[in-house]
Amino acid sequence: MTVRVYRSTDYGHPVLTGTAGDLLKILDILVDGYGNNPLSALTQTGGVATATCVNAHGIPLGRDVYRTISGANETGYNKEVTVTSTGTNTFTYPVLVGTPSVATGAPSVRRDGSGWTRPFPKVGNVGVYRQPTAGANGRYLRVDDNTVANIARVIGYETMASLSSGSGGFPTETQFAGGLYAGKSASSDAVERQWKMYCNGPMVYLAINVTSAADWGTSQIMAFGDYPSNASGDQFNTLIIAGTSANVSSSTFQVLVTSLNTAQNAHFSARSFSQIGTSVALNKGVDNYFGSGQAYMGASGAPYPCPVDGGLYVSAVRIGEIASPAANSVPRGILPGVYSPLHARPMDDGDIWVPTGDLAGKTFEAVNSSTQSQILFEISDTW
Repeated sequence: MTVRVYRSTDYGHPVLTGTAGDLLKILDILVDGYGNNPLSALTQTGGVATATCVNAHGIPLGRDVYRTISGANETGYNKEVTVTSTGTNTFTYPVLVGTPSVATGAPSVRRDGSGWTRPFPKVGNVGVYRQPTAGANGRYLRVDDNTVANIARVIGYETMASLSSGSGGFPTETQFAGGLYAGKSASSDAVERQWKMYCNGPMVYLAINVTSAADWGTSQIMAFGDYPSNASGDQFNTLIIAGTSANVSSSTFQVLVTSLNTAQNAHFSARSFSQIGTSVALNKGVDNYFGSGQAYMGASGAPYPCPVDGGLYVSAVRIGEIASPAANSVPRGILPGVYSPLHARPMDDGDIWVPTGDLAGKTFEAVNSSTQSQILFEISDTW
């Protein structure tokens, strides 16, 4: 699937602060994209197009990212494609040899959305976002960004008839009244906070640096979307992960359990693997042996680089479904696009890792989070 990465360093990005309604601006990206940046020049030689932006594009030098170029009269230039930053205002991307050497018209570059929709108009600071219906379960994420300026409430629904009417809520009111918490900022003010968002279409992860710490060490992460299930034909493998209280430090995304039968807060799936009933609680864990019994992703483990072979060891993040009694809990699936380093923060926040061996062909970005954790998000089209 196409994996789109959105950042608060991109040109034209929406600004996130501890102000009511700002979380909706970020989630609107999944529908609308952002950042229409005019190109002052667009040429090609030997099948490589070189674009010069009127405004600094915000892509780190040498980084490969998806962008959509449009508006050129010569259609060979117009496409969503991986571009490579070559300077503050320049990037390159492949085009067909034989494309006219100079583009005319009014070419520009922007970030596309990820195929999500807003099925109902936003009212005040409340909005609903629906997953793509092709290749995904098409579930709904309701966001109430009204209650506390720097904290929103989030809940998933199987179906919705209006902005305030839905069925099949996850979590249910009994499980977690009012929905989970999504922290935007450590304070209710207009100070801009950095963020990164990763989406492959069915699943979205949003990381927010709630205190603007230089190492992102206080970032909070929420997730909503479909995960690969161990149950054949699973149609309710949509999860939500967020916070447990109106304290931004309550984010639970980085938290792991060491036993399949251990309960975990603020992790829910639409229904059980049996496809019946209502919302069920989930947990998640990794290879605890190499990770020294990790309680948080990338917060402990063997020395890095591994003194035996110089390697970086990682683990997929596995999802368990909590049963009652807990002794009957079962492995439900895997958290897509996420790996836990089996070391204590082996990289700096934002570092890119291109592995060899079993993970060859994938590319990862390291993101620091609370409790000294570090998470690897796939930024290649491999999940």
